[in-house]
Amino acid sequence: MTFGERLRSLREENDVTQADIATLLNISARMVSFYENDKHFLRDADSLIKLAKYFNVTTDYLLGLSNTKDPYKNSQIITTYNSLPTAGQASMDEFLSFLASKYKCK
Repeated sequence: MTFGERLRSLREENDVTQADIATLLNISARMVSFYENDKHFLRDADSLIKLAKYFNVTTDYLLGLSNTKDPYKNSQIITTYNSLPTAGQASMDEFLSFLASKYKCK
């Protein structure tokens, strides 16, 4: 998905209008429409960060670099992994390798 597709999807999932996003970013609703149709892209990182915080997603998700919306999901997994004893971490490593192979992940 493109940035525009993700923005539109998040906006619609959360029942937010283009005018609401325009107000958040201090731009016109028309510019939000341009973003959603991939005719323009954000001009500054602050706007990207505002959108990510507003929708509680990662900037990587908005940019299409990740399919993980939840910004805390990965940190919870890492915290759990780090709390395991060495043998538990080894088991988890083996299981992740198995899953990656099964689902043909990189």
